[in-house]
Amino acid sequence: MCGEQTGAESKTSVNTIPSLNGLRAVSILLVIALHLAHANGTPEWAGRILRFVSGGNLGVMIFFVISGFLITTLLLREKSGGRGRASIPRFYVRRFLRIFPVHYLYVAVIFLLNTHIGTPIPGTLFIHALTYTVNFVGGTWLVGHLWSLGVEEQFYLFWPWVLGGSEKAIMRISALLILWAPLSRVLTYKIPSLNVYLLGGFLGQADALMIGAVFAVKLHRNPEWLHHALFKHPALRITAVCLMWGVSTLSYNGKLGIIVLPFGGTLIALSAAYLMLSVVSVRDDLTYRFLNHRVMVYIGVLSYSLYIWQQIFLYDKQWFLGTEGWRRFPVNLGLAFLTAAASYHVWEKPFLKLKDRFSGNGRRSDRAQSTAQML
Repeated sequence: MCGEQTGAESKTSVNTIPSLNGLRAVSILLVIALHLAHANGTPEWAGRILRFVSGGNLGVMIFFVISGFLITTLLLREKSGGRGRASIPRFYVRRFLRIFPVHYLYVAVIFLLNTHIGTPIPGTLFIHALTYTVNFVGGTWLVGHLWSLGVEEQFYLFWPWVLGGSEKAIMRISALLILWAPLSRVLTYKIPSLNVYLLGGFLGQADALMIGAVFAVKLHRNPEWLHHALFKHPALRITAVCLMWGVSTLSYNGKLGIIVLPFGGTLIALSAAYLMLSVVSVRDDLTYRFLNHRVMVYIGVLSYSLYIWQQIFLYDKQWFLGTEGWRRFPVNLGLAFLTAAASYHVWEKPFLKLKDRFSGNGRRSDRAQSTAQML
């Protein structure tokens, strides 16, 4: 949910990689649409439309692809700089300052409200929430969405070390994880008890992160690739959107499982990665203007906070003070956005300013500068 690019970095990352905050906005709006479809107070007809539009878990998959791409791009740029390597300690400090403050604030709030919830959250689940391991155990609604942060945190644990190796080693490890992910999904579906032993909670999602990372490595090696005719075809872009949405919808509804279960995530990730580079490379059409509109950019900046806090307001159970009004559409949606904005401007920004002090410095190599200009 939270790649390196943030609102506090708008003078650097956002200007050099256009459209990505807009894609983040699309992703979080898809997540909200799915959750809003099941929320109390949402009319049944509206719920059907929202479920149809959201494409199931499509929004989260797009987030994973963007995260793999951005983290890899920024670490490779730092590696190509004056020191010839990325600083792993600085990377972890930046990740801590980006992710932990909002996440832990949310968990603290839910812990304090736990006695007011109709079905109290067990203490062990709070331990999993605090250690980013919800993706291995699942969870109740108010902390269950933190599974995706677990996937990202586990990606951050090993990927910077992999990027310190040769490009051949990076691509081999990426290919291994992409190939293993479909098998992991099948095995953990057939034998759920293997989930922890096979690291299915992470490896079952690894292809989305790795495909984003592979695209970043390819673009870093050859910045001109972004101008390939492959990324200029509107018909291919439409095909990618339809494939992503169609496969995700089939997966969410449990249809065509023999194909969708093993390969659905990989197809979605490949389509999302293609679409991501397509909207970055083409800068003179309606899609580009839409994704880079200031409203979409702002929603993209808020996307992490929105993902964290919307869970409280888009809930399908009776809880907390026994009131209905603040959880009915559109009040619940408005409150989710207001809470996310307050979280970002009041709580996140000081940590993001501190995080900027640990950004990689040093003179970039010609190739890194060229990649930045292409993006």
